[in-house]
Amino acid sequence: MPEEYFGINSINILERILRAHNPKKVFLVCGKKSFTISGADKKIKPFFRKLSYVTFNPSPNPKIEDIEKGISLFKITEPDMVIAVGGGSIIDSAKAINVLSMEDGDPFQYIVGEKRIKNRGKTLIAIPITSGTGSESTKFATIYVDKKKKSLEDEKIIPDITIIDPSLTFSLPPYITAYTGLDTLCQAIESYWSIKSTKTSRKYAKEALMLAYNNIEGAVKNYIPSRIAMAKASHLSGKAINISKTTACHSVSYPLTAYFGIPHGHAVSLTMPSFLEFNWLVDGKNCNDSRGVNFVKERLSEILSIMGVKDGAEAKEKFSDLLNNILEKTRLRDFGIDHKDLEMLLKESFTPNRMNNNPRKVSEEDLRKVLEEIW
Repeated sequence: MPEEYFGINSINILERILRAHNPKKVFLVCGKKSFTISGADKKIKPFFRKLSYVTFNPSPNPKIEDIEKGISLFKITEPDMVIAVGGGSIIDSAKAINVLSMEDGDPFQYIVGEKRIKNRGKTLIAIPITSGTGSESTKFATIYVDKKKKSLEDEKIIPDITIIDPSLTFSLPPYITAYTGLDTLCQAIESYWSIKSTKTSRKYAKEALMLAYNNIEGAVKNYIPSRIAMAKASHLSGKAINISKTTACHSVSYPLTAYFGIPHGHAVSLTMPSFLEFNWLVDGKNCNDSRGVNFVKERLSEILSIMGVKDGAEAKEKFSDLLNNILEKTRLRDFGIDHKDLEMLLKESFTPNRMNNNPRKVSEEDLRKVLEEIW
C-alpha cells in the first residue's frame, strides 16, 4: 500500500523519507512557475542539499512528445528516485515517464494500450499543489496523442508515497482554485453515479462530494479551512475514480481542452448542470447500469440530497448558480467556440470507457442537445 501523509507542514516528512531511501540522484518533475509560486521550492530545496537532481518541466495537459522528452532525460540522468510536485498534469507526466523509462518498447504502444507495462519504475513521491485531480492516488495518467485523450492505465504507476500539504495550495489564485476544485467536485459526482461504482468507491466519493460542495466557494475566497477541506476532497475523489472511473462530463471535457485550451476542471464542469438533469431522468429503456434503474435513482437521490435539492431540474439550477458564482465563463461561446464547432465536438466527445460509464445511455442526439444548451 502506498504511504500517505496529510496535513499542514506535512511536507517536512520529505526530509525523513529522503534520509531513509538515501537517493543519490532525484528526477524532479514540476511546473516552471507553479513550483515557485506555491512555495514548494523554498520548502523542498533545502532537503536536496546532499543529493543531486535534474528538473523536468512538462507542458500542461501533457502530450506524448512531452513524455518522450522526459524519458530521454530520465535515461540520461539515471535517477534512483522521482519526485513530482504540481497538479494533475505534472503528476501524470511523472507517473508515465517513471514507468515507461523501464520499458523497451515505444512509449506510444503503452499509451494507446497496444502493450502492457511489465516493470515498476523508481520510487515515486507525489506532492500535489492543487486540490483537483487526485492524480496522486490513481492508476491513470492522461496523455494527449494528436489532440485525442489517451489514458495510460496500470496499478504499477500509482505513486509509492504521497504527501498532501494543504499549505502548498494557499497561494493558488482564485481561478485556478475554482477550476481545480470543480474537477474534484465533478469527479466525486461522476464516481458516485458511475456504472462501475462499488461500496468502497461510493464511500470515498460521498465524503469528497460533501467536502467539495460545501467548501469550494470558500476556497476560492481563500478561506483557509476550506482550502484544507478541498485538499482532502481532491485526494478522496482520486481514490474514488481509481475504482469507478469518470463518466459523461469528463468524456466531453477532453476535446474542449485539446482543441480550445479550456482548463480541464473548467471544461468538465460546463456540462455538469445538464447531466445532473439528464441522468435524473433515467428510465428502464435507457438505463446503462446492470444494477437497474432503481439503483441508479437511489444513487442520484443521494447526490441531490447532499446538494439540498429534490430533483434534476433543481440540481441543474443550483450547480449553474455555483458556476456563475466562481467562474466568469460558463458557456462554450465565451471561449470563442463557434456554433459550427459543435459538430466536431459532438464527434470527439464519445471517449471510450468514459461515456459508456454513464448511468444513462447518451446518444448523439442527447449530446447535441447538451452542447446546444451550453453554447
